Amino acid sequence: MSNWKELSGKNNWLGLLKPLNKSLCDKLIHYSKRIEAVYDTVGQSIANPLSYGQPTYEEKDFFSKVGLEHYTMNNYVYGESKFDFSDKALPSRWFGFVAVATDEGKKHLGRREILICWRGTVTIMDWINDLHFNQISASPILGKHTGNACIHAGFFSIYKSARDQVLTAVEKLVKQYQHEEISITVTGHSLGSALAILTTFDIVAKRDNSNSGSSSMTDAMVTVFAFSSPKVGNSDFVNVFNKFKNLHLLHIRHILDIVPRLPPTPNYSTIRTVLDITYTTYTINEFLRPTINSISEMVTRFHILKNLHEAIEKQPEEISRLLLLMLVQQFTFFPTQPILKKFLPQQITVLPIGNTLLLAIMLAILSFLMLKLMNYYNLYV
Repeated sequence: MSNWKELSGKNNWLGLLKPLNKSLCDKLIHYSKRIEAVYDTVGQSIANPLSYGQPTYEEKDFFSKVGLEHYTMNNYVYGESKFDFSDKALPSRWFGFVAVATDEGKKHLGRREILICWRGTVTIMDWINDLHFNQISASPILGKHTGNACIHAGFFSIYKSARDQVLTAVEKLVKQYQHEEISITVTGHSLGSALAILTTFDIVAKRDNSNSGSSSMTDAMVTVFAFSSPKVGNSDFVNVFNKFKNLHLLHIRHILDIVPRLPPTPNYSTIRTVLDITYTTYTINEFLRPTINSISEMVTRFHILKNLHEAIEKQPEEISRLLLLMLVQQFTFFPTQPILKKFLPQQITVLPIGNTLLLAIMLAILSFLMLKLMNYYNLYV
């Protein structure tokens, strides 16, 4: 992959976002699949306390069991939480992993990539951390760079407990591959993307990406691919990010996802480059059945990583094809639909505003016809 640096943000993804570059799209899917694999294999049933929040597979078997290639596992990452009202730590739970590209993976990726992957909210303890959004000083991770930078207390509580596991692994791998071209990529979804952001700040602030063992190799490029990230810190925290020249961040969010707007308080700010995904799977029928279940499902639909993954894949579609397919999707009551779908089999989805506009056009046409009928009636009756 000869242009891996551009795809990892060397030029801040200039010219790659609108329209979404196909190679960048593939790269985003590549990382989202690794996060999904963690979601799919972490125990999520509170009825099974021994497996709740724990991995299904052993470290050495993870990639083979989930059917993903290009990496070998270095270590799993576990986290726990402490709160002001209790000195007792909540049970440790599995949040992700640190892996490194295999030799075959290096050929495919274009460099020896160190990958750190964080899952999002799964357990009750995770939810408690999400809601603990008062701010604390960012000095534990930013050190002399801190100033007035502050961060989300709940997110940092988890990261603090897992920090040594991550940094120790990064230091080891950077040293092990010091004579090769290295990159450090950190990715996560939702809560996991917040942890990914804290991770990269920590690595760059402490220069753990420095390839000091080799005079011929530059420092490792550090990139965050944050999927559906909530806000992590205040404006001073964002300003510190802007000073780190070797740190790159792309926030991938769906425009209908509410989580990237949280916490809703003015002392939180959004970080750096944002890729807005606009592809949706809403139809007029859904907007005509405003039940509590359908509304709640519509609100949360594109925060779910699998749905965001699908929307990212569809994002590069040509507008002309989308408009044509839109009619097939919306007018499901037309008898011609099976015939049209034979030639246009791909499902189309549109923004709610598109649905609203389409509905408005339909109402306008009906109103026009009604006026014509009324005029006809008044003229001849």
